[in-house]
Amino acid sequence: MATPDTRTALAASAILILLICYASTLHGMFQQWMSDEDMGHGAVVPVVVLWIVWRERKRWRKLTLEPSAWGIPLLALGAAMHLAGTLGVGLFASSVAFLISIAGVVVCFGGFQLLRSWTFPFLLALFMMPKLAIVYNQVTLPMQLAASKLAAGMLTTAGKLLFTGDPAQHLVAFDPANGTILWHAGLTANVSNGPITYLLDGQQYVAVGAGDSLYVFTVEP
Repeated sequence: MATPDTRTALAASAILILLICYASTLHGMFQQWMSDEDMGHGAVVPVVVLWIVWRERKRWRKLTLEPSAWGIPLLALGAAMHLAGTLGVGLFASSVAFLISIAGVVVCFGGFQLLRSWTFPFLLALFMMPKLAIVYNQVTLPMQLAASKLAAGMLTTAGKLLFTGDPAQHLVAFDPANGTILWHAGLTANVSNGPITYLLDGQQYVAVGAGDSLYVFTVEP
């Protein structure tokens, strides 16, 4: 029967092997943390996770370790997901596989009781996972398109005209009461800022930027 020191050495060796096997995955995660502003927090998560495990060391060291062979299926699942990620499923799959493999090592050498004691660090580690590109794009793309349309801005004049840009590179005037198009003018690009209105010598004008050009139109009473 293995002594505690032997189990510790074997567990450390297993973790080292995992780090080597998942080196490309960890490198990809690090690159995303550094290049994607939405994932910048990912670089801090491993440090926080390790700090929590270290801070709670007195508590989990008191646990009775019960190594379990159920860690082997977890390792096998992690290996399968890592292979799928390497073959093209993506970085997200390989990153999840890394966490599953770590859990497998914990179960193999410490048992489910030790794994349960590290539940919070494992859940926290999920925040360092890369974005699932398919889901992320499906959720954020419509929002980005909507935000782009809103960025074009709207202007309501005292004469009850609603000016805004449309996707066909026009400045359009609507009747805000019923949405009827009352006027439109072609531009050379999509509206890039909200229209503004001003008075000059008693004449009202509407100005709008499109691309690198500024367009000014008169507003007749």
